[in-house]
Amino acid sequence: MRYQALTIALLSCAALSCSRRPALKVEVDGIPKQARSLQVLVVSQDSAEVIPRPTQIDPEPWDIPDDTTSRTSFVLNLPEHYQGKLTVSVAAFDHPGLKGCIIGLGEKDRVFMPTPLDDSMYVTLTPSPTDHTCEGAGPRVLAVAPGQGGSDGGTTGEVIGWRFKPGAKVLVDAIAAPNATYESASRLQVTMPPGPACGRANLAVVNLDNTQGTLPAAYRYIPSALSFAPGLYGYPGGIRAITFGQLDPLSDPNQQMDFVITTNQSPTNYIYRVLKAQLTSSIPPRDLQNDDWSPAQLSDVDLDGDLDIVAAGRTMGGVVMWKNDGQGWFALGGSFVPGEVGSIAISVGDLNLDGYPDVASVNETARTVNIYLNDRTGSIPRIPTHIAIKKIQNPSRVAVLHTTADAYLDVVVADRLTGSLVQIPQLLNGQTAAFPANDINAPVHELGGPAGPLVRGDLDGDGLDDLVVPIESRNNLQIFLSTDRPNWTPHQIDACTAPRAATIADMNCDGQADIIIGCGGAQPSVQILLRQVDGSYKERWSSMLNSTGSMPTPIGTIFDLAAGDVTDDGKPDIMLATDVGIAYLRNTMP
Repeated sequence: MRYQALTIALLSCAALSCSRRPALKVEVDGIPKQARSLQVLVVSQDSAEVIPRPTQIDPEPWDIPDDTTSRTSFVLNLPEHYQGKLTVSVAAFDHPGLKGCIIGLGEKDRVFMPTPLDDSMYVTLTPSPTDHTCEGAGPRVLAVAPGQGGSDGGTTGEVIGWRFKPGAKVLVDAIAAPNATYESASRLQVTMPPGPACGRANLAVVNLDNTQGTLPAAYRYIPSALSFAPGLYGYPGGIRAITFGQLDPLSDPNQQMDFVITTNQSPTNYIYRVLKAQLTSSIPPRDLQNDDWSPAQLSDVDLDGDLDIVAAGRTMGGVVMWKNDGQGWFALGGSFVPGEVGSIAISVGDLNLDGYPDVASVNETARTVNIYLNDRTGSIPRIPTHIAIKKIQNPSRVAVLHTTADAYLDVVVADRLTGSLVQIPQLLNGQTAAFPANDINAPVHELGGPAGPLVRGDLDGDGLDDLVVPIESRNNLQIFLSTDRPNWTPHQIDACTAPRAATIADMNCDGQADIIIGCGGAQPSVQILLRQVDGSYKERWSSMLNSTGSMPTPIGTIFDLAAGDVTDDGKPDIMLATDVGIAYLRNTMP
């Protein structure tokens, strides 16, 4: 028998005993306490039909009182002699009349073969994904799982929402999915179409009556494969360290990235502009000040909206800040604070929670960490707070980050020769915190080999920086996650041969922080480890840089690397400081 309109009647004795039409009793459980109305949608597929079809008219909303229990029931009166599949979908709303947000969803299939005349089924509601619309009849798109897939398409998943109808289409950035299968009023099975190599896409569900629901940026495309084009920007004597950021926000409407490099042979810092798809110096290299500078860091020390340069000088000692004028120009000489000869590395962060970046500088000769607190103008005091380092012999690496459960940043110091790392927390004293005079009571972590540069970045997405330490002699990385507080035990990750430097960036647009490693050994190489959903890392790309055709000129040693969108095309590139200049890997994902 062909389909006839299904109707809903409240459960009553008459409905069950007086009608000769078959009846299906539906028990609904798990109704949220804050629910104030329900909607029931039913789709039938009798034995003569291949494609399911909805009821002709959506039933009226079912308002429920404030003191409702978590369970209710109703009866579906079916066509006479009906046999076939029924899909019952229920949604709970937090306002009467289906107003407001969807707070619960449930569905159940039932093959109806009444023997005797009537039957029953249960539908259990579960909390729905966040409803971003909270108004309108629908359809509403609440979520898609999985929320990401390869750019070549073919990923299968589910679209979760409400008031989906048989025959609904799924559009991803206006491109129709090759397959969208109706499962219920709240669920569609879908195969994703191809998309861009990297980026977010809107997802829409369009019913046959042209009603439509959209969830912006619901789906993320990630590259099906990583690919890079190598190149070299030569520099006599080589480059020891490299970092980049947008240095001239007032004069560069394209917001292109700029370089700060620390040279190997000549003890100077230089600024370079990076243009699309190639490296070009758009302004003459500027000698900011002669010294054997530590790798520079970029930070807005005076909170005027542009990035400034901070470094430590081994020869003259102390710390220098070159303040940015907003045009990407810096006063020669900068704001220099003298200190002991032997300052070798710095780390920048807000140590006293006043909103301004402070500086921690490690001195290998004096075996101290010097704390310079910003005076809220972008200047630092001439006399810093000293922390005497007793537990390691060659303190040469420093980082400020959270290592304990309080709100204050702490200091981590590593020995580049023995492989020991000292964790120096700020000590709370009333409502403030301060560093101890020495590291006598500080925990020491043995890394298994000499520490490479300390790399900070949020690996696990908790909003706090974690620490990555390359161990060249052991071919691994030691990772300290901020979520490991207070024990702060490391996790070991195997790496390519002789990892000399590392950096953290999202290399495949999946929202996860990946690790990029520059390695030495017989052949310099780059390795990309992608973070997996479970927090592990898996190699996705690697390359020997001196192999045939990989570089215009062989590079002997990688000293440092950085990753980010240098070519202004929305894709992350990799830049390496080497003994012949800047070797770059331009991202060529389509």
